[in-house]
Amino acid sequence: MSEKSQILEHEATVLVTRELKIGKFKKEVVDKRQELEQLSVHRFVTEPAKLSLGKGLTVGFGNFQFGRFDVGLSYPCYVEEIPEVLELMDQYVEDRLQREAENIRQFFQALQRK
Repeated sequence: MSEKSQILEHEATVLVTRELKIGKFKKEVVDKRQELEQLSVHRFVTEPAKLSLGKGLTVGFGNFQFGRFDVGLSYPCYVEEIPEVLELMDQYVEDRLQREAENIRQFFQALQRK
């Protein structure tokens, strides 16, 4: 087998889902989306481990407005890299949660100005 044929291609993926609702009794969905992002990962000579990490957050904005979003990350790595990759994954997901929370705050602020 040639060295080139032994190199395995794998991708990391990020899935972000969000749903924003308004209303006290019958909640109206004002925004719902799902976003899939591919991240580049180095090539592997052997079959890698496949790690997955997901976290979610519900943010309330008063007046019966709230946003729920989840961030999931799937990432391949060598077995000996698992502890450091899990730490990097956790930081990435936390940072993405904070960005999504800020996006939701801006969305609801824009709604209130209308």
